[in-house]
Amino acid sequence: HHRRLKVEVRRTVIPSIGAEVLTKSSQLQRRTATGSVARLALLGAMAAGALYAARGRRRIAFTGRTVLITGGSRGLGLELARLFAAEGANLVLIARNAEKLSQAARELESHGTRTFTYPCDITDSIQVRQAVAAIVEQVGHIDVLINNAGIIQVGPVENMTLSDYEQAMAVHFWGPLALINAVVP
Repeated sequence: HHRRLKVEVRRTVIPSIGAEVLTKSSQLQRRTATGSVARLALLGAMAAGALYAARGRRRIAFTGRTVLITGGSRGLGLELARLFAAEGANLVLIARNAEKLSQAARELESHGTRTFTYPCDITDSIQVRQAVAAIVEQVGHIDVLINNAGIIQVGPVENMTLSDYEQAMAVHFWGPLALINAVVP
C-alpha cells in the first residue's frame, strides 16, 4: 500500500450567524477504502465542531458599559479603546504617561466617547488599588477589564539579565493579577 500526506482546507459559511469557518485537516492516508471512511469521519467531526462552536456565539452589547483598558494611551490599547468607543462603551484608560493619556482621551472624546484616564504603573500594586478605587468612586463600577499593558525587551538571551525577566513578569503577570484582584469583588 502507498501512503501520502493529504492536506485539505475547506471554507464553510454558516448563514445563521454570518460566520465563515476555515478548517484544515492533515492526515497520512492509505489508498484504500479505509482512508475514505476515515476522511469522511474526520470531516463530519469537524463540521459538527464548527456548528457547535457557532451555536455558542452570542453578541455582547457594550453600549453604556464601562471598559477599563491598561496600556490604553497608545498602540493596541488605544486601538481597542477606539473599537469599544464605536460600540458605545464608556472608557477608562490606564497608562504610565499622563500626557499620552490626555491625548488619547481628547481623541476619543472628540467622537463623543465618555473617557476617564488614570496615570498608573500597574507594577505598583498600591497604585493599582488606588486607581481602581478612584475609578469605582467616579464611574460606579467596571464591567470589562482588558489587561493590555506590556513591555518588550529585545536581544540575545545571553544579554538579558534577571532584572529584565523580573520586569517582564511584573508587567505581564503580577500587574494584571493585581488589577483582577482589585476589580473583581
